[in-house]
Amino acid sequence: MKTNLISTLIFALFFTTCVFSQKKKEGNPFSMIVKTTKKEIPVITMPSITQSEIDYIKTKNELDGEKFQFAYGFDVKINVKEKSVVDTLKNGLLYRLSILSKGAKSLNIIFGKYNLPQGAKLYLYGNNHRTIKGGFTNENNKSNKKLAVEPVFGEQITLSHSIFKTQITLL
Repeated sequence: MKTNLISTLIFALFFTTCVFSQKKKEGNPFSMIVKTTKKEIPVITMPSITQSEIDYIKTKNELDGEKFQFAYGFDVKINVKEKSVVDTLKNGLLYRLSILSKGAKSLNIIFGKYNLPQGAKLYLYGNNHRTIKGGFTNENNKSNKKLAVEPVFGEQITLSHSIFKTQITLL
């Protein structure tokens, strides 16, 4: 029991350090600041997880004292630019896309091909707009092209990705 607690604390400390060490530009998604068109944001719905799958995970956690699964991952390939609604702004483009996983307590995303150009910003937020993650920029680009974003509470997460021709300063 003591070993499990120590392992959990070490994992939590490691996870927190990794997540909060990401370079972020504070602020709000551009879509919350400017007036955009009334286009509906597309929603991609993740497959449902059955109660038997949840029960299996719980049983496995009880039997295996070393590993603890607390989330269910879906390996999906989503081209954000192709699936998003796009607003053409005076100085650039704004892409928006939502992902829904019914019944989820929180969602997080791990980007497998993250590579933002100069002048682009990415934000993620829940439906209530209280939890905002980002803005992630080209400073977050890594050689392995991955970016893991800490969880957003709720069953839906929206990605707001803006690309500008020149830097915009809002006063």
